[in-house]
Amino acid sequence: MPPRGARISPAAGRLPAYPGCAEIRAEDTASGHAACAFFFLISFTMVECRIRTELSIAAPNLVSLRCVNPYHHAPSFENMGSLATATITLNDSFLHDKFEDRYTEPDPEVFECDSGSDRESNDDNYDSDADSNLCEEFYGDKVLGGQNVIRSLSNATSLELIADVGELILNREMEMCPIFSNLKVLTLGEWCMADDFHPLVLFLQHAPNLERLFLKLKVDHEEIEDDIKPEGRSFVCKNLATVKIKCPKDDERVRVLAHFFVANGIAMEKISVYHRPTRQTCKSLALRCRWADV
Repeated sequence: MPPRGARISPAAGRLPAYPGCAEIRAEDTASGHAACAFFFLISFTMVECRIRTELSIAAPNLVSLRCVNPYHHAPSFENMGSLATATITLNDSFLHDKFEDRYTEPDPEVFECDSGSDRESNDDNYDSDADSNLCEEFYGDKVLGGQNVIRSLSNATSLELIADVGELILNREMEMCPIFSNLKVLTLGEWCMADDFHPLVLFLQHAPNLERLFLKLKVDHEEIEDDIKPEGRSFVCKNLATVKIKCPKDDERVRVLAHFFVANGIAMEKISVYHRPTRQTCKSLALRCRWADV
């Protein structure tokens, strides 16, 4: 049995089954194994792994899951009844069926992912979806993997699901949205605002015990209707005490979201808005810093 905190080597070629391992970190791993069972696994971190075929992971005692920007295929998960916290970050441009033909080896200019493991998922200063822009050249290709990803997380108490607008896997799996009876903390990225924030509404309708909601919205976004009809958009989250929206300055969606929450019984004082810096703002700050050093 490998020691706690074992690292899976890319040279191994696949994710082996370590039934007694308590914690596994897999980074930049080329996996060719179809199914893995980890019976005593407690913590599993998968960062920028290259998964060359369908991969299904079963871990009945898993407590913590972190899957950040898999390449080629998104893994599928099953038998995760003990899961408490999970972070899933997906980028469709890395998961299309034409991906391997176009990118045999990862290009640092293409594979930008800030995946530091020491950051808190709900840190207001951390934007885990800041640089995950979709590549339009993949439009029309088939997105691979990710089956059952939403249902497998249904017992979690804390979830972070980050992806761009138009992301396919999470939106597809949300159509079979389970009840998240244990969910207390939820963080969603830009993808939840699609179709007049339909994925966000679905989550709120299926998470009756939610206490804290974090929305991380980006600069580039779809237009949203000002007069969204309330029919079918009601939810009951009696314990929801905090709604934090992190977005660009002057994001017109904030007003619509605030109206939506207030219409569903969430007091305005529970809603906070934080403006995230744009790329231009970051460049201006960097320039001022350089001048200050002269």
